[in-house]
Amino acid sequence: MRKLDIGAVRYDAIDGGVVFASGADEVLITLDAIETYFSKPFAPQEAINHAIEISPLLRRVANATPCRDGRINITNAILNERDWEVPDAD
Repeated sequence: MRKLDIGAVRYDAIDGGVVFASGADEVLITLDAIETYFSKPFAPQEAINHAIEISPLLRRVANATPCRDGRINITNAILNERDWEVPDAD
């Protein structure tokens, strides 16, 4: 299982998203994906804070998304066009 290091998170202005360290790889969630998920625009620091807030969800998404060249890219299409929430156990 891939883990996201919330102590090593930063905003990448070139790629336009929040980057988490994840072992030898990185996980990037695009600003567009974060803004669409929360239905509002964010400045870079706000995007970092909100990405950390949903990091358990992002971890599930990252574990189901292929890694390419040392980075997992979570785009708007990947995050918001599928239900990633885990139903509560009864």
